[in-house]
Amino acid sequence: MILVVVLIVGLAAGLWLGAHQGFNIGVSQVAGVSLNTQIHDIENRVQALRSLRERDIESAIELIERGLDNDILSLEPARREGIRLAEHTLEFIAKGLLTAKQYRDHFPRASQGELIDESIRQAFSTL
Repeated sequence: MILVVVLIVGLAAGLWLGAHQGFNIGVSQVAGVSLNTQIHDIENRVQALRSLRERDIESAIELIERGLDNDILSLEPARREGIRLAEHTLEFIAKGLLTAKQYRDHFPRASQGELIDESIRQAFSTL
């Protein structure tokens, strides 16, 4: 009987520790991706600011446009598959995409490649 109790307690402790560790690993990975994105954004913004200060407007615009491409791509429906988002979050995404689409309708451009352009079209198609 004591062996069964010890086994059950050990099993429960193992499940709890495994779930806890799995959660911590998942949170660390998400935080790492978020931090990498932030660092990349900082580098691009600093480069755009340098270009502006040096009066290289075309380079600055291109850097900002590429950043906008990346932001739009992050909202592409395929990247959100299987993720449950609250209705207000979906509305916020739609608002951001609409703002980007209105800008791109006024200032069209080809991105770094056809695959990126297609993904941007896919993101805008959700509007």
